[in-house]
Amino acid sequence: METHDVSEDFPRDKMPGVVPGTRPKICVVRFGNLYSAGQTTADRHERWLLICTES
Repeated sequence: METHDVSEDFPRDKMPGVVPGTRPKICVVRFGNLYSAGQTTADRHERWLLICTES
């Protein structure tokens, strides 16, 4: 299955992780030279696969 197989109504995680401390830190993922603080298409597809296989 490809990432475009995920239906449009499947929820997207919009809340980036935050680590507490003296200085707040935001959890990001690096792809090449870019950083993403939200859920990537590949992450969303993986979540979708996990839910589909449980059913």
